[in-house]
Amino acid sequence: ESIARLYLRNSICFGFPAFTAEGIAELCETGDVLAIEITDDAIIFTNETKKTKLMTPMLPQEMWNICSAGGILSYLKEQLSKEE
Repeated sequence: ESIARLYLRNSICFGFPAFTAEGIAELCETGDVLAIEITDDAIIFTNETKKTKLMTPMLPQEMWNICSAGGILSYLKEQLSKEE
């Protein structure tokens, strides 16, 4: 449902995707299988057990770039190597 801003930023900095999704608590129960699909503009949570879905907006592009690079250090190395 929600996540502390500091935890979200730290997760992204270490390359761990952390998302908020309003209504996720109603989507699943203990034992349900949850699939997460990341698209260019949304994150789709699918409860495979109940066959229900929930969509939430994608992370801001810069945050996603850092996360998908494997964290802030990898991202900065990547960016600096492009400048050379």
